[in-house]
Amino acid sequence: MKEIKFRAWVRKEERLIPDDKIVSIFFIGGNGINEIIDDGSRYRFYSRDEVEISQYTCFKDSEGVDIYEEDYVEYILPDGMKIKGLVTWDKGLRIKKIEGESEDGQVSDVSFYQNGRELFIWSDLTVTGNKYTGMSQAIV
Repeated sequence: MKEIKFRAWVRKEERLIPDDKIVSIFFIGGNGINEIIDDGSRYRFYSRDEVEISQYTCFKDSEGVDIYEEDYVEYILPDGMKIKGLVTWDKGLRIKKIEGESEDGQVSDVSFYQNGRELFIWSDLTVTGNKYTGMSQAIV
């Protein structure tokens, strides 16, 4: 069974709420999320306008870190070239290339895809950050 998890970025507080602190998400009616506060005896509601929600892709990276939408990932090709991308949802789960360079600093036109097929294995990717906290940030 597919594991369904979400995390949320609180815009004003510039803080990421991890999946284990989100109690409920309301897409209809209340239209927001409830976060566990303290020991779980209190909750805080954020409206949908206050947060951005990212869904877990059901994949883990090379270090066992969960990969979410809006994560930056890096992939090292067999020739040592690194390509970096942003995980997005666009007619299916995709990685949008944002950077690619070889060890000698040459920019590459190599993509994560060729003829519509993935050139990588999800477990070979490395999460390097997310669009909210930036690249090379520790992922909680």
